[in-house]
Amino acid sequence: MELECMTPATQVRDYLALPRFLLGLDLNATETLVYVLLLDRLRLSQRDSRWQDEQGRVYCLYPVSELAEALGKSRTVIKEALAALEKRGLLLRRRTGGNAPNHISLYLPPNGRKTALLTAGKPAIPEVRKPSPSKIINNKTTSKSTEQYAPSSFKHYDCGEDVSL
Repeated sequence: MELECMTPATQVRDYLALPRFLLGLDLNATETLVYVLLLDRLRLSQRDSRWQDEQGRVYCLYPVSELAEALGKSRTVIKEALAALEKRGLLLRRRTGGNAPNHISLYLPPNGRKTALLTAGKPAIPEVRKPSPSKIINNKTTSKSTEQYAPSSFKHYDCGEDVSL
């Protein structure tokens, strides 16, 4: 696959949307990706009223085997991720009987905000703390975690042009 640097005219296709509220939750990568894939499928279901249940909730069908194949994971790992999302209150599965796939709906926070359900009892807006005086040197906050990533340690990748920032 040949790669090119992004330009102002570049059109990005075939991407998945990652809701920002997921970044603040304690989900592992597989749980996050399962949620994102389901959200993508549900956005398609939104366009057709046949994919609504009797309560008006949009649902999709996404067999575990297809999720596993899409993510390159085992069925067991996908089932664990679905169970974790359901336990967290982010997913609703309704059994359809037999070997038919479950009807799956997702829960979203209102207006993209975190809710008490999603923050598991933690405040939705984290408390902002001032750095301790021992961490302040010349009006700058220092941290061991940021010191190890000094700008000189970043690699520069050439996009074919000299660009000064």
